[in-house]
Formats: sequence, C-alpha cells, structure tokens
Amino acid sequence: MIQCFAMKDFFLRKLVKAKMGSLPEEQQEAVVRMFTQNPKLFKDIAHKAQEYMNKGDEQAVAIQKAVQEKEDELHSLLVKKDE
Repeated sequence: MIQCFAMKDFFLRKLVKAKMGSLPEEQQEAVVRMFTQNPKLFKDIAHKAQEYMNKGDEQAVAIQKAVQEKEDELHSLLVKKDE
C-alpha cells in the first residue's frame, strides 16, 4: 500500500512539473500538498467543471465557476499548509 502512495506521489509531482513548470518549486510543492491532502475536493471540482462545460460554458469559465463554489474548502487547505 505504501508503494502505491509513493507511485501516486511520484506521478503527481511529474504532472505538476509538466503542467506548472514555470512556477517556483516551492509553489509546485504547495500544489502537490493540496492535492494529496484532499484529492476528493479536486475530483469534485473537476466533475462540477465538466457539468458546466456540458451546459455550454467554455472550459476556463467552467473551471472558474467550479473553483468559486469550493472556495472555502480550498482556502482551508491553504490555511492548513501555512500552519
């Protein structure tokens, strides 16, 4: 089981590096921590964004709306990171 988490962590870090390589490494690590602390939150955001896109919203608009709906939960992850 531990090996499975290590592989997920490895691939998540590679994905973040590939998609957000221009961010400083510290910020990339913060993104990885947020994903690993609450992966369900990000799945919920992705599903909600997909719902908006199915209703005709552009991808960027759909993601923005989905993130705004989960703003409090995202903020709590950021606050946990800083503690």
